[in-house]
Amino acid sequence: MPAHDDRARTPDDRSGRSTALAGWAAAGAGMVLVVASFIADPSTARAATAQVWSPFVLVAGLILIGLVADEDGLFAALGQ
Repeated sequence: MPAHDDRARTPDDRSGRSTALAGWAAAGAGMVLVVASFIADPSTARAATAQVWSPFVLVAGLILIGLVADEDGLFAALGQ
């Protein structure tokens, strides 16, 4: 993959990059909250995880794939 050149970006492209950064920040915050829930009440967190782990992993994986694809410019390339 070629290196990204920020000088060639328009202001609209930079706002898209800040949106992607916000997405990564939200993903990181979610992981912090998951760890905090296991620290606060491990047995309840384990029971909740046992009920919803498979759909959560599926959705989280799709979100991460979307964040990476957006960061690589896939959606912008397909939209042109």
